[in-house]
Amino acid sequence: MRIHMIALALAVSALAAGANAEGAAVAALQAPLAKPINVIAGDGYWACQDAICVSGSASGQSLTVEACRAIVKAAGPVSAYTVDGSSLRPPLLARCNAIAASR
Repeated sequence: MRIHMIALALAVSALAAGANAEGAAVAALQAPLAKPINVIAGDGYWACQDAICVSGSASGQSLTVEACRAIVKAAGPVSAYTVDGSSLRPPLLARCNAIAASR
């Protein structure tokens, strides 16, 4: 299980680096989805599959707890949330994920 988590973290990092180079956004989910979904969060359209959500249209305006919560409501808790190369800090990420505990 630990090797799987390390591989997932490396894959998310690679996707985030590539996506952020193009101005995209990435949310790493704590658990994989059963089927792909699409979400509108912040000013972006997000495509979620397996354990990752990616948006090519989200801008820095989507780097908010509220936008992150929209993804959490639709796809479940996130382990990372990055937009335009900036990430939500741990206290804000915790606030984002708190919505999952209340549903």
